[in-house]
Order: sequence, then C-alpha cells, then structure tokens
Amino acid sequence: MKTLSGPSELIEKERIRLQINAQVEEFLRRGGAIEVVTLNAKPAVADVGIVWEDEDEDEELTSFSD
Repeated sequence: MKTLSGPSELIEKERIRLQINAQVEEFLRRGGAIEVVTLNAKPAVADVGIVWEDEDEDEELTSFSD
C-alpha cells in the first residue's frame, strides 16, 4: 500500500476525509443511526488459526477458524 507523504497527497487525503464526513452527516440527517463506534478496535489483521502440539503424537496440528 502506498503511504501518503507529499503535500499534494496530503491535500487529497484531507479532501477525501472531508467528503466522507459530509456523507456521514447526510446519512445522519436522513435518519440514519450509528449504533456502535469502537475506539480501541483490534488491528485489521485477522487471526487465521493456531498451532499446537498433540500430546500423544509428535506431529503439529493446525486449527483454523473464522
């Protein structure tokens, strides 16, 4: 992913931020509601699974979950 660092890129990022804020305000004005806002959300990286060793055997098993 590209990191925004130049002046024109920062201006574009701010323009997008203002556009999103305007869309949220319009949504709320039309009667929309935001029910949950999490400030301390987990990172976007999902846990794919865990690895453990079976006590009876020497092989490693992997458990995958959503």
